[in-house]
Amino acid sequence: MNSRFELFSTKILYEIFDYLSTYDVFHAFINLNYRLNYSINIYPLKVDLRNISRLKFDYICYYLRPEQVISLIFSDDNMSDQVIVFQRYFLYFKYQFINLRCIKFIRTDDILFDLPYSVSALTFQGCMYVSQRIVETIVKQAKSLTYLKVDCIHLLQSIDITFPSLTYLHICDVGMKIFCCFLKENESSFNDYHLSIKNLRSPIQHLKLSIENKNFIDYNSIFNFDYLSHCLTNLTLICLINKTFSFEFIQHYLIQLLNLKSLTIIIKLDLIDGKQWEEFIRKTKIIKFNFQFILSESITFTQNKSILLDSFRSVFWLKEKYWYVACNKHRSNQNTQIYVYSIPKFLPTCINYTKDYYPPLSTVPSNDEQRIFYSKYIEHLCLDFNKSIDDLPRNYRFSHVNSLNLIGSTLPSIDNIMSIVDLNQIKELDISHIKNISIGEIHLLLEHIPNLNHLIFKNFIPLFKPPSHIYSFTIEKWKLSDDLNLFCRMFPHVKSLKIYINSLEMMIELINRLKYLESILVWYNFEKHVPFISMNWLRRNIPRLRRKKFTCKEDDYYMIISIGNNRKKKLSSF
Repeated sequence: MNSRFELFSTKILYEIFDYLSTYDVFHAFINLNYRLNYSINIYPLKVDLRNISRLKFDYICYYLRPEQVISLIFSDDNMSDQVIVFQRYFLYFKYQFINLRCIKFIRTDDILFDLPYSVSALTFQGCMYVSQRIVETIVKQAKSLTYLKVDCIHLLQSIDITFPSLTYLHICDVGMKIFCCFLKENESSFNDYHLSIKNLRSPIQHLKLSIENKNFIDYNSIFNFDYLSHCLTNLTLICLINKTFSFEFIQHYLIQLLNLKSLTIIIKLDLIDGKQWEEFIRKTKIIKFNFQFILSESITFTQNKSILLDSFRSVFWLKEKYWYVACNKHRSNQNTQIYVYSIPKFLPTCINYTKDYYPPLSTVPSNDEQRIFYSKYIEHLCLDFNKSIDDLPRNYRFSHVNSLNLIGSTLPSIDNIMSIVDLNQIKELDISHIKNISIGEIHLLLEHIPNLNHLIFKNFIPLFKPPSHIYSFTIEKWKLSDDLNLFCRMFPHVKSLKIYINSLEMMIELINRLKYLESILVWYNFEKHVPFISMNWLRRNIPRLRRKKFTCKEDDYYMIISIGNNRKKKLSSF
Protein backbone atom coordinates (compact mmCIF):
# COMPACT_ATOMS: atom_id res chain seq x y z
CA MET A 1 0.00 0.00 0.00
CA ASN A 2 1.43 3.38 -1.03
CA SER A 3 1.34 5.77 1.91
CA ARG A 4 3.54 8.61 0.67
CA PHE A 5 2.76 11.91 2.39
CA GLU A 6 2.34 13.89 -0.84
CA LEU A 7 -0.49 11.57 -1.94
CA PHE A 8 -2.73 12.86 0.82
CA SER A 9 -5.65 14.92 -0.41
CA THR A 10 -5.31 18.71 -0.32
CA LYS A 11 -7.93 18.83 2.42
CA ILE A 12 -5.90 16.54 4.69
CA LEU A 13 -2.71 18.49 3.95
CA TYR A 14 -4.45 21.71 4.93
CA GLU A 15 -5.69 20.18 8.16
CA ILE A 16 -2.08 19.29 8.98
CA PHE A 17 -0.89 22.79 8.05
CA ASP A 18 -3.49 24.30 10.37
CA TYR A 19 -1.57 22.88 13.35
CA LEU A 20 1.75 24.35 12.21
CA SER A 21 3.23 27.83 12.17
CA THR A 22 4.00 29.47 8.83
CA TYR A 23 7.72 28.89 9.41
CA ASP A 24 7.16 25.20 10.17
CA VAL A 25 5.08 24.73 7.02
CA PHE A 26 7.74 26.34 4.84
CA HIS A 27 10.73 24.77 6.56
CA ALA A 28 9.28 21.23 6.57
CA PHE A 29 7.61 21.00 3.15
CA ILE A 30 8.74 23.70 0.74
CA ASN A 31 10.74 22.52 -2.31
CA LEU A 32 10.27 18.82 -1.60
CA ASN A 33 8.27 18.26 -4.78
CA TYR A 34 5.91 20.01 -7.17
CA ARG A 35 2.71 18.72 -5.52
CA LEU A 36 3.62 20.00 -2.06
CA ASN A 37 4.84 23.31 -3.43
CA TYR A 38 1.58 23.82 -5.27
CA SER A 39 -0.47 22.93 -2.18
CA ILE A 40 1.54 25.31 0.00
CA ASN A 41 1.35 28.15 -2.52
CA ILE A 42 -2.46 28.13 -2.58
CA TYR A 43 -2.93 27.45 1.15
CA PRO A 44 -4.58 30.48 2.88
CA LEU A 45 -1.90 31.60 5.31
CA LYS A 46 -2.40 33.17 8.72
CA VAL A 47 1.04 34.63 9.37
CA ASP A 48 1.80 35.18 13.07
CA LEU A 49 5.14 36.97 13.54
CA ARG A 50 5.01 37.11 17.34
CA ASN A 51 7.79 35.40 19.31
CA ILE A 52 9.90 34.90 16.22
CA SER A 53 13.59 35.50 15.52
CA ARG A 54 14.97 37.63 12.69
CA LEU A 55 16.32 34.47 11.02
CA LYS A 56 12.86 32.89 10.84
CA PHE A 57 11.30 36.23 9.90
CA ASP A 58 13.62 36.48 6.87
CA TYR A 59 12.93 32.86 5.95
CA ILE A 60 9.16 33.45 5.95
CA CYS A 61 9.43 36.63 3.91
CA TYR A 62 11.64 34.92 1.33
CA TYR A 63 9.11 32.17 0.54
CA LEU A 64 5.91 34.11 1.22
CA ARG A 65 3.50 34.66 -1.66
CA PRO A 66 1.55 37.81 -0.71
CA GLU A 67 -1.67 36.77 -2.46
CA GLN A 68 -2.05 33.70 -0.21
CA VAL A 69 -1.96 35.66 3.08
CA ILE A 70 -5.32 36.28 4.74
CA SER A 71 -4.09 37.31 8.21
CA LEU A 72 -0.99 39.11 9.55
CA ILE A 73 0.17 39.69 13.14
CA PHE A 74 3.12 41.97 13.94
CA SER A 75 4.80 42.37 17.34
CA ASP A 76 8.05 44.07 18.38
CA ASP A 77 8.27 42.19 21.69
CA ASN A 78 11.05 39.80 20.62
CA MET A 79 12.13 41.26 17.29
CA SER A 80 12.05 45.02 16.89
CA ASP A 81 11.14 46.98 13.75
CA GLN A 82 9.08 44.15 12.26
CA VAL A 83 6.86 46.48 10.26
CA ILE A 84 9.81 48.40 8.79
CA VAL A 85 11.68 45.23 7.80
CA PHE A 86 8.52 43.69 6.33
CA GLN A 87 7.98 46.75 4.15
CA ARG A 88 11.48 46.35 2.73
CA TYR A 89 10.53 42.89 1.50
CA PHE A 90 7.16 44.01 0.12
CA LEU A 91 7.48 47.53 -1.24
CA TYR A 92 3.99 47.54 -2.78
CA PHE A 93 2.19 46.00 0.17
CA LYS A 94 -1.22 47.46 -0.62
CA TYR A 95 -1.26 45.96 -4.11
CA GLN A 96 0.49 42.68 -3.29
CA PHE A 97 -1.61 41.43 -0.35
CA ILE A 98 -4.87 41.48 -2.26
CA ASN A 99 -6.57 38.78 -0.14
CA LEU A 100 -5.52 40.09 3.27
CA ARG A 101 -8.53 40.32 5.58
CA CYS A 102 -7.10 40.75 9.09
CA ILE A 103 -4.06 42.59 10.43
CA LYS A 104 -2.89 43.09 14.03
CA PHE A 105 -0.23 45.44 15.38
CA ILE A 106 0.79 44.45 18.93
CA ARG A 107 3.21 46.80 20.71
CA THR A 108 4.89 47.88 17.48
CA ASP A 109 6.70 51.17 17.01
CA ASP A 110 5.25 51.56 13.53
CA ILE A 111 2.25 50.41 11.50
CA LEU A 112 1.50 49.75 7.84
CA PHE A 113 -0.23 52.92 6.76
CA ASP A 114 -1.74 52.23 3.36
CA LEU A 115 -3.66 48.94 3.57
CA PRO A 116 -5.35 46.81 0.90
CA TYR A 117 -9.06 47.46 0.45
CA SER A 118 -9.73 43.84 1.42
CA VAL A 119 -8.69 44.40 5.05
CA SER A 120 -11.84 44.27 7.18
CA ALA A 121 -10.37 43.52 10.65
CA LEU A 122 -7.90 45.80 12.46
CA THR A 123 -6.22 45.51 15.87
CA PHE A 124 -3.98 48.15 17.43
CA GLN A 125 -2.65 47.13 20.83
CA GLY A 126 0.01 49.11 22.69
CA CYS A 127 1.14 51.10 19.63
CA MET A 128 1.65 54.24 21.66
CA TYR A 129 3.99 56.13 19.33
CA VAL A 130 1.82 56.17 16.22
CA SER A 131 -1.55 57.35 17.52
CA GLN A 132 -2.31 59.80 14.71
CA ARG A 133 -1.37 57.26 12.03
CA ILE A 134 -3.74 54.77 13.66
CA VAL A 135 -6.61 57.25 13.38
CA GLU A 136 -5.80 57.94 9.72
CA THR A 137 -5.60 54.22 8.94
CA ILE A 138 -8.93 53.51 10.63
CA VAL A 139 -10.57 56.32 8.65
CA LYS A 140 -9.18 54.96 5.35
CA GLN A 141 -10.65 51.52 6.06
CA ALA A 142 -13.98 52.85 7.42
CA LYS A 143 -16.16 51.47 4.63
CA SER A 144 -14.78 47.92 4.77
CA LEU A 145 -14.13 47.45 8.51
CA THR A 146 -16.19 44.78 10.27
CA TYR A 147 -13.83 44.33 13.26
CA LEU A 148 -11.91 46.96 15.22
CA LYS A 149 -9.86 46.72 18.42
CA VAL A 150 -8.16 49.81 19.88
CA ASP A 151 -6.56 50.70 23.19
CA CYS A 152 -8.22 54.03 23.72
CA ILE A 153 -11.70 55.50 23.30
CA HIS A 154 -10.10 58.89 22.57
CA LEU A 155 -8.85 57.53 19.26
CA LEU A 156 -12.48 57.24 18.18
CA GLN A 157 -13.46 60.66 19.52
CA SER A 158 -11.35 62.31 16.84
CA ILE A 159 -13.11 60.41 14.04
CA ASP A 160 -16.05 61.98 12.23
CA ILE A 161 -17.02 59.32 9.70
CA THR A 162 -19.47 56.43 9.59
CA PHE A 163 -18.56 52.73 9.72
CA PRO A 164 -21.48 51.07 7.93
CA SER A 165 -20.19 47.48 8.24
CA LEU A 166 -18.59 47.49 11.70
CA THR A 167 -20.12 44.69 13.77
CA TYR A 168 -17.34 43.97 16.30
CA LEU A 169 -15.83 46.72 18.47
CA HIS A 170 -13.30 46.14 21.28
CA ILE A 171 -12.06 49.09 23.33
CA CYS A 172 -9.45 48.33 25.97
CA ASP A 173 -9.41 51.23 28.39
CA VAL A 174 -5.80 50.59 29.42
CA GLY A 175 -5.07 53.02 26.63
CA MET A 176 -6.51 55.75 28.80
CA LYS A 177 -3.31 55.59 30.82
CA ILE A 178 -0.96 55.26 27.86
CA PHE A 179 -2.08 57.78 25.27
CA CYS A 180 -1.56 60.92 27.31
CA CYS A 181 -1.78 62.98 24.14
CA PHE A 182 -5.45 62.02 23.92
CA LEU A 183 -6.27 61.73 27.61
CA LYS A 184 -7.47 64.89 29.25
CA GLU A 185 -6.54 65.50 32.85
CA ASN A 186 -9.93 66.93 33.75
CA GLU A 187 -12.86 64.74 34.68
CA SER A 188 -15.22 63.52 31.98
CA SER A 189 -18.63 61.91 31.80
CA PHE A 190 -19.23 58.37 30.67
CA ASN A 191 -21.83 59.80 28.33
CA ASP A 192 -18.87 60.93 26.20
CA TYR A 193 -17.81 57.28 26.00
CA HIS A 194 -21.23 56.29 24.67
CA LEU A 195 -21.34 59.25 22.30
CA SER A 196 -18.08 58.15 20.66
CA ILE A 197 -19.52 54.70 19.97
CA LYS A 198 -22.88 56.07 18.88
CA ASN A 199 -21.26 58.46 16.40
CA LEU A 200 -19.75 55.54 14.52
CA ARG A 201 -23.33 54.77 13.39
CA SER A 202 -22.47 51.09 13.11
CA PRO A 203 -24.63 47.95 13.47
CA ILE A 204 -22.46 46.67 16.34
CA GLN A 205 -23.32 43.12 17.33
CA HIS A 206 -20.26 42.33 19.47
CA LEU A 207 -19.09 44.98 21.93
CA LYS A 208 -16.23 44.55 24.40
CA LEU A 209 -15.31 47.38 26.77
CA SER A 210 -12.64 47.49 29.43
CA ILE A 211 -13.16 50.46 31.74
CA GLU A 212 -10.33 51.56 34.03
CA ASN A 213 -10.47 55.34 33.84
CA LYS A 214 -10.74 56.84 37.33
CA ASN A 215 -11.60 60.33 36.03
CA PHE A 216 -15.25 59.69 35.22
CA ILE A 217 -17.66 61.79 37.23
CA ASP A 218 -20.80 60.00 35.98
CA TYR A 219 -21.05 56.23 36.38
CA ASN A 220 -24.84 56.05 36.10
CA SER A 221 -24.79 55.74 32.33
CA ILE A 222 -22.17 52.96 32.07
CA PHE A 223 -24.76 50.29 31.23
CA ASN A 224 -26.95 52.50 29.06
CA PHE A 225 -26.52 50.85 25.65
CA ASP A 226 -30.08 51.56 24.50
CA TYR A 227 -28.75 52.99 21.20
CA LEU A 228 -27.54 49.44 20.36
CA SER A 229 -30.62 47.59 21.58
CA HIS A 230 -31.70 46.70 18.02
CA CYS A 231 -28.40 45.01 17.05
CA LEU A 232 -26.24 44.10 20.08
CA THR A 233 -26.08 40.33 20.65
CA ASN A 234 -22.76 39.92 22.51
CA LEU A 235 -21.62 42.22 25.32
CA THR A 236 -18.42 41.99 27.37
CA LEU A 237 -18.02 44.65 30.06
CA ILE A 238 -14.92 44.73 32.26
CA CYS A 239 -15.43 47.43 34.88
CA LEU A 240 -12.29 47.84 37.01
CA ILE A 241 -13.15 51.13 38.67
CA ASN A 242 -13.56 51.59 42.42
CA LYS A 243 -17.33 51.75 42.26
CA THR A 244 -19.88 49.33 43.70
CA PHE A 245 -23.08 48.63 41.77
CA SER A 246 -26.35 47.00 42.73
CA PHE A 247 -28.01 44.16 40.87
CA GLU A 248 -31.14 46.27 40.38
CA PHE A 249 -29.13 49.03 38.71
CA ILE A 250 -27.47 46.63 36.26
CA GLN A 251 -30.68 44.79 35.48
CA HIS A 252 -32.52 48.03 34.69
CA TYR A 253 -30.26 48.70 31.70
CA LEU A 254 -29.41 45.19 30.51
CA ILE A 255 -33.05 44.13 30.27
CA GLN A 256 -33.45 46.72 27.50
CA LEU A 257 -30.99 44.86 25.24
CA LEU A 258 -33.68 42.71 23.67
CA ASN A 259 -31.38 40.77 21.33
CA LEU A 260 -28.59 40.06 23.80
CA LYS A 261 -27.53 36.39 23.65
CA SER A 262 -24.08 36.46 25.25
CA LEU A 263 -23.08 38.43 28.35
CA THR A 264 -19.66 38.56 30.03
CA ILE A 265 -19.21 40.93 32.95
CA ILE A 266 -16.57 41.78 35.55
CA ILE A 267 -17.84 44.19 38.18
CA LYS A 268 -17.95 45.04 41.88
CA LEU A 269 -21.32 44.30 43.50
CA ASP A 270 -22.92 45.12 46.85
CA LEU A 271 -24.59 41.68 46.94
CA ILE A 272 -24.08 38.41 45.08
CA ASP A 273 -27.23 36.34 44.70
CA GLY A 274 -27.53 33.55 42.13
CA LYS A 275 -31.33 33.49 42.46
CA GLN A 276 -31.60 37.11 41.28
CA TRP A 277 -29.41 36.43 38.25
CA GLU A 278 -31.39 33.29 37.46
CA GLU A 279 -34.65 35.27 37.36
CA PHE A 280 -33.00 37.93 35.18
CA ILE A 281 -31.59 35.40 32.68
CA ARG A 282 -35.00 33.73 32.31
CA LYS A 283 -36.46 37.07 31.17
CA THR A 284 -33.86 37.47 28.39
CA LYS A 285 -32.54 35.65 25.32
CA ILE A 286 -29.13 35.15 26.96
CA ILE A 287 -27.75 31.67 26.31
CA LYS A 288 -24.12 32.32 27.33
CA PHE A 289 -23.31 34.02 30.64
CA ASN A 290 -19.86 34.49 32.17
CA PHE A 291 -19.08 36.69 35.13
CA GLN A 292 -16.58 37.68 37.78
CA PHE A 293 -18.28 39.41 40.68
CA ILE A 294 -16.21 41.19 43.31
CA LEU A 295 -17.83 41.62 46.71
CA SER A 296 -17.57 45.17 48.00
CA GLU A 297 -14.87 45.79 50.65
CA SER A 298 -17.48 47.65 52.71
CA ILE A 299 -19.21 44.34 53.40
CA THR A 300 -17.76 42.24 56.21
CA PHE A 301 -18.31 38.63 55.27
CA THR A 302 -17.89 36.40 58.28
CA GLN A 303 -19.71 33.26 57.10
CA ASN A 304 -18.15 30.30 55.34
CA LYS A 305 -17.39 31.06 51.69
CA SER A 306 -19.54 28.12 50.58
CA ILE A 307 -22.64 30.09 51.67
CA LEU A 308 -21.99 32.44 48.75
CA LEU A 309 -22.27 29.52 46.32
CA ASP A 310 -25.53 28.06 47.68
CA SER A 311 -27.66 30.28 45.46
CA PHE A 312 -25.76 28.94 42.43
CA ARG A 313 -26.57 25.29 43.17
CA SER A 314 -30.13 25.32 41.90
CA VAL A 315 -31.44 23.13 39.06
CA PHE A 316 -31.18 26.14 36.74
CA TRP A 317 -27.41 26.50 37.24
CA LEU A 318 -26.36 22.86 37.54
CA LYS A 319 -28.83 20.93 35.36
CA GLU A 320 -30.44 23.31 32.88
CA LYS A 321 -27.42 25.43 32.00
CA TYR A 322 -24.44 23.48 33.38
CA TRP A 323 -23.00 26.80 34.49
CA TYR A 324 -20.48 26.21 37.29
CA VAL A 325 -19.35 28.85 39.76
CA ALA A 326 -16.27 29.16 42.02
CA CYS A 327 -15.30 31.38 44.92
CA ASN A 328 -12.02 32.46 46.48
CA LYS A 329 -10.29 35.33 48.25
CA HIS A 330 -7.88 37.66 46.52
CA ARG A 331 -5.33 39.65 48.48
CA SER A 332 -3.76 42.81 47.08
CA ASN A 333 -2.41 46.00 48.64
CA GLN A 334 -3.29 44.79 52.13
CA ASN A 335 -6.93 44.38 51.08
CA THR A 336 -8.83 41.11 50.83
CA GLN A 337 -11.65 40.79 48.33
CA ILE A 338 -13.98 37.89 47.66
CA TYR A 339 -14.40 36.83 44.04
CA VAL A 340 -17.33 34.78 42.74
CA TYR A 341 -16.83 33.77 39.12
CA SER A 342 -17.99 31.43 36.38
CA ILE A 343 -15.76 28.55 35.39
CA PRO A 344 -13.91 27.53 33.37
CA LYS A 345 -14.02 31.03 31.78
CA PHE A 346 -12.34 32.84 34.69
CA LEU A 347 -10.19 30.07 36.07
CA PRO A 348 -6.60 31.30 36.31
CA THR A 349 -4.13 30.01 33.74
CA CYS A 350 -1.20 30.83 36.05
CA ILE A 351 -1.41 28.69 39.17
CA ASN A 352 0.55 28.49 42.41
CA TYR A 353 -0.42 25.01 43.49
CA THR A 354 -0.77 25.02 47.26
CA LYS A 355 -3.15 23.34 49.65
CA ASP A 356 -5.45 26.31 50.27
CA TYR A 357 -5.59 27.72 46.73
CA TYR A 358 -6.30 25.13 44.07
CA PRO A 359 -8.81 23.94 43.14
CA PRO A 360 -11.04 26.74 44.41
CA LEU A 361 -14.30 26.12 46.24
CA SER A 362 -16.92 25.56 43.54
CA THR A 363 -20.21 24.03 42.44
CA VAL A 364 -18.46 21.60 40.06
CA PRO A 365 -19.63 17.97 40.57
CA SER A 366 -16.85 15.67 41.78
CA ASN A 367 -17.01 13.57 38.60
CA ASP A 368 -16.21 16.65 36.49
CA GLU A 369 -13.30 18.07 38.51
CA GLN A 370 -10.54 16.52 36.40
CA ARG A 371 -11.95 18.04 33.20
CA ILE A 372 -12.67 21.48 34.64
CA PHE A 373 -9.66 22.06 36.88
CA TYR A 374 -6.85 19.81 35.69
CA SER A 375 -7.33 19.00 31.99
CA LYS A 376 -7.62 22.64 30.90
CA TYR A 377 -4.65 24.49 29.43
CA ILE A 378 -2.37 25.99 32.11
CA GLU A 379 0.13 28.58 30.92
CA HIS A 380 2.23 28.54 34.09
CA LEU A 381 2.21 26.13 37.03
CA CYS A 382 4.28 26.73 40.17
CA LEU A 383 4.94 23.82 42.54
CA ASP A 384 6.38 24.98 45.86
CA PHE A 385 7.68 21.91 47.65
CA ASN A 386 8.50 24.00 50.71
CA LYS A 387 4.75 23.89 51.33
CA SER A 388 2.43 20.97 51.99
CA ILE A 389 2.03 19.65 48.46
CA ASP A 390 2.56 16.10 49.69
CA ASP A 391 -0.68 16.32 51.69
CA LEU A 392 -2.79 17.01 48.61
CA PRO A 393 -4.98 14.28 47.12
CA ARG A 394 -3.41 12.48 44.15
CA ASN A 395 -6.65 11.62 42.35
CA TYR A 396 -6.00 14.17 39.62
CA ARG A 397 -3.06 15.70 37.84
CA PHE A 398 -2.49 18.59 35.46
CA SER A 399 -2.41 17.24 31.92
CA HIS A 400 -1.79 20.33 29.76
CA VAL A 401 0.83 22.63 31.32
CA ASN A 402 3.09 24.82 29.19
CA SER A 403 5.51 26.23 31.78
CA LEU A 404 6.55 24.56 35.06
CA ASN A 405 8.31 26.29 37.96
CA LEU A 406 9.78 24.10 40.71
CA ILE A 407 10.58 25.59 44.14
CA GLY A 408 12.26 23.89 47.09
CA SER A 409 15.46 23.29 49.02
CA THR A 410 16.08 20.14 46.95
CA LEU A 411 14.60 18.64 43.82
CA PRO A 412 11.69 16.31 44.69
CA SER A 413 11.51 12.81 43.26
CA ILE A 414 10.46 12.39 39.64
CA ASP A 415 7.54 10.20 40.73
CA ASN A 416 6.36 12.95 43.06
CA ILE A 417 6.37 15.56 40.27
CA MET A 418 4.78 13.20 37.74
CA SER A 419 1.93 12.43 40.13
CA ILE A 420 0.95 16.12 39.93
CA VAL A 421 1.69 17.11 36.34
CA ASP A 422 2.09 15.41 32.95
CA LEU A 423 5.69 16.24 32.02
CA ASN A 424 5.22 15.29 28.37
CA GLN A 425 3.46 18.60 27.69
CA ILE A 426 6.00 20.92 29.34
CA LYS A 427 7.72 23.41 27.00
CA GLU A 428 9.43 25.60 29.61
CA LEU A 429 11.05 24.54 32.91
CA ASP A 430 12.24 26.87 35.68
CA ILE A 431 14.60 25.32 38.25
CA SER A 432 16.08 28.64 39.38
CA HIS A 433 14.43 28.33 42.81
CA ILE A 434 15.80 24.88 43.65
CA LYS A 435 18.55 25.69 46.16
CA ASN A 436 20.52 22.45 45.94
CA ILE A 437 20.50 20.46 42.73
CA SER A 438 23.06 18.19 41.09
CA ILE A 439 23.87 17.76 37.41
CA GLY A 440 22.67 14.14 37.59
CA GLU A 441 19.30 15.24 39.00
CA ILE A 442 18.86 17.79 36.20
CA HIS A 443 19.59 15.20 33.51
CA LEU A 444 17.21 12.68 35.12
CA LEU A 445 14.45 15.29 35.20
CA LEU A 446 15.06 16.35 31.59
CA GLU A 447 14.80 12.73 30.39
CA HIS A 448 11.13 12.82 31.46
CA ILE A 449 10.36 16.12 29.65
CA PRO A 450 10.81 15.18 25.96
CA ASN A 451 9.24 18.33 24.48
CA LEU A 452 11.12 20.88 26.56
CA ASN A 453 12.69 23.75 24.61
CA HIS A 454 13.37 26.45 27.26
CA LEU A 455 15.29 25.95 30.52
CA ILE A 456 15.70 28.59 33.26
CA PHE A 457 18.65 28.58 35.71
CA LYS A 458 19.50 30.86 38.61
CA ASN A 459 23.24 30.60 37.86
CA PHE A 460 25.48 29.00 35.27
CA ILE A 461 26.17 25.39 36.34
CA PRO A 462 29.71 24.39 35.24
CA LEU A 463 30.07 21.06 33.45
CA PHE A 464 26.31 20.80 32.78
CA LYS A 465 25.86 20.06 29.07
CA PRO A 466 22.19 20.33 28.04
CA PRO A 467 20.53 17.92 25.58
CA SER A 468 20.70 19.15 21.98
CA HIS A 469 16.90 19.42 21.61
CA ILE A 470 16.82 22.19 24.25
CA TYR A 471 17.91 25.33 22.41
CA SER A 472 16.59 28.19 24.57
CA PHE A 473 17.97 29.20 27.99
CA THR A 474 17.68 31.84 30.69
CA ILE A 475 20.50 32.46 33.18
CA GLU A 476 19.36 35.03 35.73
CA LYS A 477 22.72 35.76 37.37
CA TRP A 478 26.30 35.64 36.17
CA LYS A 479 29.09 35.56 38.73
CA LEU A 480 32.42 37.23 38.09
CA SER A 481 34.05 33.86 38.74
CA ASP A 482 31.99 32.09 36.05
CA ASP A 483 33.91 30.84 33.03
CA LEU A 484 32.54 32.33 29.80
CA ASN A 485 34.75 30.09 27.67
CA LEU A 486 33.35 27.02 29.41
CA PHE A 487 29.79 28.25 28.90
CA CYS A 488 30.35 28.67 25.16
CA ARG A 489 31.77 25.15 24.94
CA MET A 490 28.94 23.55 26.93
CA PHE A 491 26.13 25.49 25.19
CA PRO A 492 27.33 25.63 21.56
CA HIS A 493 23.89 24.93 20.02
CA VAL A 494 21.91 27.64 21.85
CA LYS A 495 19.54 29.61 19.59
CA SER A 496 17.81 31.83 22.13
CA LEU A 497 19.49 33.20 25.26
CA LYS A 498 18.40 35.48 28.10
CA ILE A 499 21.28 36.29 30.41
CA TYR A 500 22.57 38.82 32.92
CA ILE A 501 25.92 40.21 31.78
CA ASN A 502 28.72 41.96 33.66
CA SER A 503 30.02 44.02 30.75
CA LEU A 504 29.48 44.95 27.12
CA GLU A 505 32.55 42.86 26.31
CA MET A 506 30.72 39.78 27.60
CA MET A 507 27.77 40.48 25.28
CA ILE A 508 30.14 40.90 22.33
CA GLU A 509 31.86 37.61 23.14
CA LEU A 510 28.58 35.68 23.40
CA ILE A 511 27.27 36.94 20.05
CA ASN A 512 30.54 36.21 18.29
CA ARG A 513 31.10 32.73 19.68
CA LEU A 514 27.59 31.22 19.75
CA LYS A 515 27.29 30.67 16.01
CA TYR A 516 23.71 29.31 16.09
CA LEU A 517 22.42 32.19 18.23
CA GLU A 518 19.31 33.80 16.71
CA SER A 519 18.09 35.93 19.61
CA ILE A 520 19.73 37.28 22.76
CA LEU A 521 18.26 39.34 25.59
CA VAL A 522 20.83 40.74 28.01
CA TRP A 523 20.16 42.42 31.34
CA TYR A 524 22.63 45.19 32.08
CA ASN A 525 22.71 48.80 33.18
CA PHE A 526 22.72 50.33 29.70
CA GLU A 527 21.66 53.76 30.95
CA LYS A 528 25.18 55.21 30.91
CA HIS A 529 25.89 53.68 27.48
CA VAL A 530 22.69 54.76 25.71
CA PRO A 531 24.20 57.89 24.08
CA PHE A 532 26.64 55.86 21.97
CA ILE A 533 25.05 52.42 21.54
CA SER A 534 23.44 52.21 18.11
CA MET A 535 23.09 49.79 15.20
CA ASN A 536 26.34 51.16 13.76
CA TRP A 537 28.14 50.78 17.11
CA LEU A 538 27.01 47.15 17.36
CA ARG A 539 28.19 46.47 13.81
CA ARG A 540 31.58 48.08 14.41
CA ASN A 541 32.24 46.25 17.67
CA ILE A 542 30.71 42.83 16.97
CA PRO A 543 32.32 41.17 13.92
CA ARG A 544 29.49 38.70 13.47
CA LEU A 545 26.94 41.51 13.11
CA ARG A 546 28.96 43.06 10.29
CA ARG A 547 28.01 40.07 8.17
CA LYS A 548 24.44 39.55 9.41
CA LYS A 549 21.11 41.29 9.16
CA PHE A 550 19.86 42.10 12.64
CA THR A 551 17.47 44.24 14.63
CA CYS A 552 18.00 45.74 18.05
CA LYS A 553 15.71 46.94 20.81
CA GLU A 554 17.16 48.56 23.92
CA ASP A 555 16.07 50.07 27.21
CA ASP A 556 17.98 51.40 30.19
CA TYR A 557 18.33 47.90 31.67
CA TYR A 558 18.02 45.42 28.82
CA MET A 559 18.77 44.90 25.15
CA ILE A 560 17.29 42.44 22.64
CA ILE A 561 19.23 41.58 19.49
CA SER A 562 17.65 39.36 16.84
CA ILE A 563 20.04 37.98 14.23
CA GLY A 564 19.11 37.03 10.67
CA ASN A 565 20.81 35.85 7.49
CA ASN A 566 23.99 37.17 5.91
CA ARG A 567 23.79 40.70 4.56
CA LYS A 568 24.20 41.48 0.92
CA LYS A 569 26.67 44.16 0.00
CA LYS A 570 25.37 47.70 -0.45
CA LEU A 571 22.14 46.89 1.40
CA SER A 572 20.96 48.62 4.54
CA SER A 573 21.46 47.28 8.05
CA PHE A 574 17.97 45.81 8.03
